[in-house]
Amino acid sequence: MARSNELTGRWYRQVLAKPAAEIFDIALSRAGRSPQETLFIDDRDENLRAAEALGIQTHRFATAEGLSQVLRGIEHRTAAGASAVVLTSIDANP
Repeated sequence: MARSNELTGRWYRQVLAKPAAEIFDIALSRAGRSPQETLFIDDRDENLRAAEALGIQTHRFATAEGLSQVLRGIEHRTAAGASAVVLTSIDANP
């Protein structure tokens, strides 16, 4: 698999194609979080299945209202002391 690294401002971006498991492993490693602490948001089933296979919680983006509801739930859990990382990848041109 071809890949390249880009340094953009303060962000380091690893360019890989989803649904490769490697991209999720890299994101978890850089965030210092476990799959159980992570929510992956996407609008494509194959990407969601790949994240779920690694134990990452997922949300299929369909509407802004549905996403807002999920994020409010995370906000309540983190306010109670839980930690969370949200990974998102929504294709603007499906």
